[in-house]
Amino acid sequence: MYTSILLVAMAGTQAPLAASAPDWKSDYATASREGKTAHKPLAVFVGRGADGWGQVSDSGKLGTEARGLLGDKFVCLYVDRDTKEGQQLAEAFELTPDVPGLVISDSTGDLQAFRHSGRLTPDDLSRYLRTYSDTARTVTRTDMVGQESVRSYPPNAAAGQYYPSFSSCPSCQQRR
Repeated sequence: MYTSILLVAMAGTQAPLAASAPDWKSDYATASREGKTAHKPLAVFVGRGADGWGQVSDSGKLGTEARGLLGDKFVCLYVDRDTKEGQQLAEAFELTPDVPGLVISDSTGDLQAFRHSGRLTPDDLSRYLRTYSDTARTVTRTDMVGQESVRSYPPNAAAGQYYPSFSSCPSCQQRR
């Protein structure tokens, strides 16, 4: 009897299993294909330097919850603005120049569900990642934090779908 009580007590003190760490892609075409195959949203982090994805967080690093969500629920792409291709891709996503940014697609990889230029608190970053990791979420507009304009996707009557933001981006199309 004491053995079972001890086992129950020890089980309660075990740390939860660690979440997967993000697997950062550096090529848009590769990340896009992988996202479509896995039916996972694409999380595009834009920053500067080798580990610039942390610049999206105002703490300078990704918290435990954000890392876990990114590792489990997203295909992660890091775009380095210090490269010519990175500058072009950040511009194609309409991110504000010279600041970090985050763009999240829907699970099809065709629609832009979320876009933010600038830094986010760790709590806000985790909240947005939780929200947009839902693969059943229907995207009808791009949510943009701190901006008054919201891009809506008018229905395409012939196809019964919404016009894609990721797919209609000429610069992004060339990279697929």
